[in-house]
Amino acid sequence: MAAPPPAPSTAGSKLAQRRRERRRIPDEALAPGALFALLTGLYLATMPAHGTLEDSGAFITVAHFAGIAHPPGYPLYTMIGTLFSWLPAGSGAFRVQLVSALAGALACVAVYYCV
Repeated sequence: MAAPPPAPSTAGSKLAQRRRERRRIPDEALAPGALFALLTGLYLATMPAHGTLEDSGAFITVAHFAGIAHPPGYPLYTMIGTLFSWLPAGSGAFRVQLVSALAGALACVAVYYCV
């Protein structure tokens, strides 16, 4: 008759449990992630496909050609817009407006954390 298999050690099971916990996404990261995804999707669904009134067309052009906008120039927006204008998806207007979509969603997540 064979001996029964040894009982699992508690140290090994605790180590396995810690590994599982480390792989899990923490609950406090789910709400901001869901908020970011929801707001980005909403902005993309309602975003215009072309330049609109006021400075939208100017900033799309400035970002596409890596130029300088009128004062104050919004240098960070222009540089990020230039990087996004290199993406191989959609029109130039879509790519630059994608910057606004992501920045708006990130701002809402920042407000979430502040509250």
